[in-house]
Amino acid sequence: MRMIALVVALMIGFVFSHSAKASDDFKSETWVLGERAGWLSLNKGEEFKVFITDSVSDGCWTNASAAQTAVELELKRSGFKVVDEASFLSNVLILNSVGYKLGDNSCAASYRLEVLNGITDAYYINGHRLKGYTRATLWEHGGILSGAKNSMNNRLKNSFVELVQKFLVQIDKNKEKVLKAAKENAEADGGAKTFWTNYRFE
Repeated sequence: MRMIALVVALMIGFVFSHSAKASDDFKSETWVLGERAGWLSLNKGEEFKVFITDSVSDGCWTNASAAQTAVELELKRSGFKVVDEASFLSNVLILNSVGYKLGDNSCAASYRLEVLNGITDAYYINGHRLKGYTRATLWEHGGILSGAKNSMNNRLKNSFVELVQKFLVQIDKNKEKVLKAAKENAEADGGAKTFWTNYRFE
C-alpha cells in the first residue's frame, strides 16, 4: 500500500508541475484532441506562399503558371495575403500534378492540393521544456483526370481552382469544430471556459 501511495503522489506531483509550467506562459491551456487548432490561425490577412510541383510530361500541362495565378486570386479574394517569398511562419499551399501522354491525342494526370501550416510540440524532462515548430499538412485533396490533350490545361487549372475553393469553404467549418471542442474541454479555472464561450472569429 505504501508503494502505491508513493506512485500516486509522484503522479499528482508531475501533473501539477506540468500545469504550473503551462501557466507560466499562458492564462489557461485547453486540449482539443483529434482536432488541429491551427485552423483558428487562418484569419484574414494571413500569409500564403503558393508552390507548384509540375511532374507532367509530354506537353500535357503547359500552363502551370496560369493555375498558380488562378489559385492565388482565390486566396486574395478571400482576404489572404499571397507572398513571393515565404517566411518560416507563412502558410504554404502546394499544387502538385503528375501525368503523361496516353496516346497521340490523350493524356492522364493526377492532381493534388496540399495546405501546410505551423504546428508546435513540446517535450518535458527534469524540469526543462524543449519546444519544436515545423509545418505539417493541415488539409489535402486531389483526383485524377484523363482525356484529350488539348483540354488538359483548362481541366487541371479548373480542378485546382475548385480544390482551393473547397479548402476556403472548409476553413470556417473546421474553425467551428475546433471552437466547439474548445468550449467542451475548457476548464472554468483560469477563465478558459468563459474565453472560449465568448470567442468570435475575425
